[in-house]
Amino acid sequence: MSVRVMETSESLRRDAYLQELREDILLQTGIAPERLHFTSLLVLYNNVLQSLFQSQIMTLGAVFLAIGLMFWVLFRSSPSRC
Repeated sequence: MSVRVMETSESLRRDAYLQELREDILLQTGIAPERLHFTSLLVLYNNVLQSLFQSQIMTLGAVFLAIGLMFWVLFRSSPSRC
C-alpha cells in the first residue's frame, strides 16, 4: 500500500494523521495490529519532531531549575541589610 502526503500543507498534523491512518487501516482491513508497520520519511520526520519537542521541554525545565537554584543560593547567602 502506498500513500502520498503533501508535506508543505500548513494544516498537516503528522502525528494525528499517522494515528488516524493506522486506526482506519486496522478497522477497514481487519489486519492484526502487530502486522501493520509504517515505513517512510513521514514516519521518520514525525519521530524526529516528537523527540525535538520533548528534548526542548526537558532543556527548558532544566534551565529554569538551574536559574532558580542560582537565585536561591545568591539571595540566601547575601547578608541582609535592613
